[in-house]
Amino acid sequence: MLGRDDEAEAALLTAISLNPNRGPHPAATFNLASLKLRAGDYALAQTLYEEVLVAQPDNWRAVLNRGVALLGLGEMDQGHLELTKVLHMLGKSHVT
Repeated sequence: MLGRDDEAEAALLTAISLNPNRGPHPAATFNLASLKLRAGDYALAQTLYEEVLVAQPDNWRAVLNRGVALLGLGEMDQGHLELTKVLHMLGKSHVT
């Protein structure tokens, strides 16, 4: 929701809360994490991407964004490791 992040966040939190007994809703959690990443809340974004990865360990986009969040937190080594992991997940040994 371009320019309506507050409304998007409320809708995503509602979607997540409707699924309490079946664990996290990965798509809604991913989108909420992306909102938080864009807003500069790197700590919460990292935590939310970790929740997504519990449910979807092969979600390379969540790994990539978790790496970006770690870089935003100043965790350069760990962030770099996450970005390298994405390359391996995609079958790449380097960026061209």
